[in-house]
Amino acid sequence: MHPAHSAWTEAPSATRPLELLERSLAYARPVLAAVPGHDAASPTPCPDWDLADLLVHMVDGFTAFIQGATGVVSPLGPVGLPREPALLAGHLLDLGCGVLSEWTSADQRACLLGLTPLPADVVLEVAALEVAVHGWDVSRACAPDRDLPTELAAALLPVAVRRISTVDRAGRFGPVVAVVRRRDPAALLLAQVGRRPS
Repeated sequence: MHPAHSAWTEAPSATRPLELLERSLAYARPVLAAVPGHDAASPTPCPDWDLADLLVHMVDGFTAFIQGATGVVSPLGPVGLPREPALLAGHLLDLGCGVLSEWTSADQRACLLGLTPLPADVVLEVAALEVAVHGWDVSRACAPDRDLPTELAAALLPVAVRRISTVDRAGRFGPVVAVVRRRDPAALLLAQVGRRPS
């Protein structure tokens, strides 16, 4: 593993949204490290995406999060990515280091997504939520023992409630799942983002 990947587990920042992103990346890192050796067609909790599709989507997201720290997110994501899980996971580990590095040194207060300005705190919270939830998606295919940490899930639950709108659910998240006799934060978070807790 690249030595820089240890930066994902460094002490959290005093800035809460950035701390949340750091914690999400720290959760995702060992999950991504478990990807090599798994088949590209392995199923994931995302009905329309196999493992390779999910990892490609994550590369697109991580790239956008890095761009967000510079102030402008390009509408065009990476193209021509391989469908080899080991290569994609390695790329994501490197990108994760870039996400932290760029946001740690960022000094702007907003970024442009198309023509829409977004406060940096919003971008960081959305990034933390996406990284953690998709990390869990990958874990179901590659590292089923890597459940979402309780404290991380508890911190992300209000973010999910705050940041996922009705419009977002069409195509990006499924409807909220009913949770029966489950009160642990991870189950509640996963239900909020349309996942069925395992």
